[in-house]
Amino acid sequence: MFLTLRRRKNVNLVCDVLLEDIVKYVLDPYASHILRIMLEMLSGVSVPVKVSRSDITFQQQQQQQQQQQNRVKDAKLKKQVPDVFVELLHRLSAQLSREDILESCLSSDVAAPVVETLLLVSHATDSVLCQKTCRQVLKSMQENKDGKVLLDHCCDKFTSHVIQCLLMVESEDAKVAFYEQHLKSKLVDLAVHPIANFVVQTLIKHSSFDLFVLVFEELFVDIEAVLAVYHIGIISSLAETCIKFKTKQKKLLQGLMKAFHCYEPADRQTYIAPLLLTLSTYDVYFNTEENKIISTSGNDDIAATDTFQMTKLENMNLHGSVLLQKLLAFENTSSVVSSIINLSPDNLVLMACNQFGSHVIDLCMTSMTVGKKSRDAILMQFKGQYPKLAMDKYGSRTLDNLWNNSCLRQKTSIAEELATKEAQLNNHRFGKFAVRNCALHHFKHCRKDWERMQSRDTKKRKLFSDLIGDQTQGEKGNILEKKMK
Repeated sequence: MFLTLRRRKNVNLVCDVLLEDIVKYVLDPYASHILRIMLEMLSGVSVPVKVSRSDITFQQQQQQQQQQQNRVKDAKLKKQVPDVFVELLHRLSAQLSREDILESCLSSDVAAPVVETLLLVSHATDSVLCQKTCRQVLKSMQENKDGKVLLDHCCDKFTSHVIQCLLMVESEDAKVAFYEQHLKSKLVDLAVHPIANFVVQTLIKHSSFDLFVLVFEELFVDIEAVLAVYHIGIISSLAETCIKFKTKQKKLLQGLMKAFHCYEPADRQTYIAPLLLTLSTYDVYFNTEENKIISTSGNDDIAATDTFQMTKLENMNLHGSVLLQKLLAFENTSSVVSSIINLSPDNLVLMACNQFGSHVIDLCMTSMTVGKKSRDAILMQFKGQYPKLAMDKYGSRTLDNLWNNSCLRQKTSIAEELATKEAQLNNHRFGKFAVRNCALHHFKHCRKDWERMQSRDTKKRKLFSDLIGDQTQGEKGNILEKKMK
């Protein structure tokens, strides 16, 4: 970073002013922003907007959600800074880490983001300084004059964000000690709390393998209580980390089946997909209290299957869709995929034409853990329904995905079905895209040219996917080489 001598003097001057009465400035709604920007500039680290702004709107949060999934990763975008800036950063850190200042900061909506910024920039620049600051923050939480224990801070609207930041930047040993001393045997209580559950989510996502196993076993015991308060983020975090470490996947799926009352008898397990997608237990989804099926002939299994086929798939849920997509990334997806395949064609269309359910179908067709036979079975279930998909806002996108992941024989079958409704599709605002993307005019009038074109597109897509795969493996190899050096 190139700065003129005059600009460096200005930076020194601003730092001196801040250090003269740092308690006043850290608690000021305007000066605290200057303090945060100063920490970023002195460290050369760009802190995410979510931390550096306190007045961000919900809509802005939604727009930036993808960029803010890993705040620590974003904070590592480091620039070279002069040595004098490093000294100033240490001076500011020393003042902000004072016990009296931390005590004031932790319970303030204005000052707490300053502590978060300090933790993030120190993590990216100086691990020793970061761990020292973490210890100071924890000590301040434990020895405060209000008589609050650390669990109270986990439930606090502002301090909980600082604890989340601590869990992101602490060393692995420090996280294990934090869990053993403060959170062990209390995770379920925190997981059902409206604020503290976010602390638990952060702990799950940033755990080492050994710590995750301990956390998982403790939460698994009462997973139904977490679902009862609709804290699906906890379950999604568990599923995501199960994928990351390739462990506990089967146990989590079994636990979810038990929580949704579809684990026993075994034939109920085929209903797991719609139950998760609607976040309804078996009893609620099938309304068993009011419409209990009693078969006089003894064919209860057949009657239950008929009810499953007739029950309309409604009230699909965003969080349920996200959780179902996580399960489709597990190493063994046979139970979940079978549940989707066993849906009636009408319910499968409802799923494909839903803004949340459509993503599940898309993932079934693209996931590496879903076999070719399962994808073929899903395509067979849609037979006779493709025009309906083409004339729906979300269904048309699902149709594109089905088309792109079909072989020439399957594409021919889809095109034959769509061609019977070509005039209707051409006059529809969404259907016309299916006519274009499937090249129905060429299909009807130049079949050989159409087949050559589809074969060429399939080869291009396969070649492109192979290149992306090779590039990804190469990047992983370079990372390994750097680590070995």
